[in-house]
Amino acid sequence: MAITDITPVEVDLTGVIPADEEAAANADGSTFDWNPNTFFYVDATTTQTIITFDSIDECSQDQDHDNAVTVAIGKKSLIPVPRRFRDARGKVNVSYDQVTATAVAVIYIKAGLY
Repeated sequence: MAITDITPVEVDLTGVIPADEEAAANADGSTFDWNPNTFFYVDATTTQTIITFDSIDECSQDQDHDNAVTVAIGKKSLIPVPRRFRDARGKVNVSYDQVTATAVAVIYIKAGLY
């Protein structure tokens, strides 16, 4: 299975229900277009999931480290994605420790709504 490119869902004043936009997590990982108003949504229905964002640049502490986020069983999480996770193509690369019953989506908040 190839890496899945996730299309961000744009939120406007009518809102969005993340669960309606979910896709199954891919064992080979995912990518999506980075934007400063983008969040990564995770729904870990029946298993704990660790989502890892591949760091491209150094953080504010001059360290180049990935961001691993644990989402507990039955929980949902909305994760901000800083610019340092954007690669040269403007993509963010995401991997999963497991994909059983894990759904994901990328939510983009339209500029000017906040």
